[in-house]
Amino acid sequence: MTVCIAAIADLGETVVAITDTMLSVEGTGLSMTADSNIFFKGGGIHKDWYALYSGSVSLPVPIVIEARDTLPEGPLRLAQVVSVFRKAYQKHLAQRVADEVLSPGFDVDSFYRRGLSELGEMGFTEKRRDFEYRMQTDPIMDFLVYGFDPSGHAHIFTVSNPGVVTYHDNEGFWAIGSGQQVGITALMFHQYNKMFPLAWSMYHVCEAKFMAERSPGVGEESFILIMNKNKGNYWYPVKEIAKVKEVWRQCGRPSRPPQAVTLIEGLAKEHEERLKQIREAKQLGAQKSASAQ
Repeated sequence: MTVCIAAIADLGETVVAITDTMLSVEGTGLSMTADSNIFFKGGGIHKDWYALYSGSVSLPVPIVIEARDTLPEGPLRLAQVVSVFRKAYQKHLAQRVADEVLSPGFDVDSFYRRGLSELGEMGFTEKRRDFEYRMQTDPIMDFLVYGFDPSGHAHIFTVSNPGVVTYHDNEGFWAIGSGQQVGITALMFHQYNKMFPLAWSMYHVCEAKFMAERSPGVGEESFILIMNKNKGNYWYPVKEIAKVKEVWRQCGRPSRPPQAVTLIEGLAKEHEERLKQIREAKQLGAQKSASAQ
């Protein structure tokens, strides 16, 4: 798995995205760190649009390539990008699952056309159930797509099994991968919104990634890609993000303020004293009841 985070900043002028560099090798349970100088978990699908992915390692490649080859040049409306990307996602997911579940002898179309007559009702029903279940659950593959429409408005949406699209313009940010919940929670904690200036956005996106590193399968190295509607795209490599991480470790990472610890210890002592008084009162009452009898 992984974590990928994207956030709109500067009143919609810029999108800040970050990923780790960890690759999970499918079917092995093993992980490896890719060459941090060249690896970014995604690809440009248009000059104004980018797609990050988590989950399956090999399957995103043909999806990104097909989307890139299909999308026309020039400014693109959000609906155009969503339509093309979802179709590419569904096509290659279905082809992959069909190769594993329906083969030999069938692709998706031929299975639904000839499967019942050639396999019989029981065989057809069993394979269809397996195919449709796998389409929903495996391989796990999520995309985080972001970019700018012809009016210069920034957008973020996700695509997940079996081609479900979810829009995240209202939040102004989102995350995918095994570190998703931690990353989203970190940004929500700071009440992240599109009005954050670029430097603020970069810091909080980095912080969300650093905190997500405790999640399974999230690597410690990070890349940042900045997409600006007027200036284009540019990168911050691993060694530069490492400098931000060191400052975060020293100054920004959540800590235990001594004043808070002292306050809580005092409250705990007061609570223990009240409980002691209640116990003693109950014991005294029990003794009086026993004496009266």
